[in-house]
Amino acid sequence: MRARLFELAARKAALRERASAERERFAALTAEVRRPLALAAGAVLLVALRPRRVLGWLASGWSALQLYRAVRLWWSRAAA
Repeated sequence: MRARLFELAARKAALRERASAERERFAALTAEVRRPLALAAGAVLLVALRPRRVLGWLASGWSALQLYRAVRLWWSRAAA
């Protein structure tokens, strides 16, 4: 009986760790969903305010986004 209780306690701890990891991944996913909405709103604002410069700013922004993603990927691999 005691062995069964230890087994259940170990399983419960593993499930708690798994749930915590899933919550963290879900939080990261929802943060990723919010960013594009903010970027789209910013792009609309830029087009409304300065239509002539928008293409240059979009190119710079795209390059910065690609750099950010590459650095984030590299950092996650280096930290693992």
